Amino acid sequence: MNILTISGSMRAGSFNTMLVKALPALAPDHTFTQLDYAGLPLFSQDLENPFPESVTALKDQIKAADVVIISTPEYNRTIPAAL
Repeated sequence: MNILTISGSMRAGSFNTMLVKALPALAPDHTFTQLDYAGLPLFSQDLENPFPESVTALKDQIKAADVVIISTPEYNRTIPAAL
């Protein structure tokens, strides 16, 4: 099974990132890929035609995944803006 993990925190010592990095040890028979979204642009409708290459690569990763796991901190009772 191909599993894509996404941490909703960019902090170097993020507990959410530590969590998604620990998952492969719990399920060694599966393939884990951690999304690195540092190079993705913030959403702008002006960038939709054509999509930036980094966005197309993200879409392809999500399509190829059997499972997507998102681990994210709460921020003002919602998800972080970067995510």
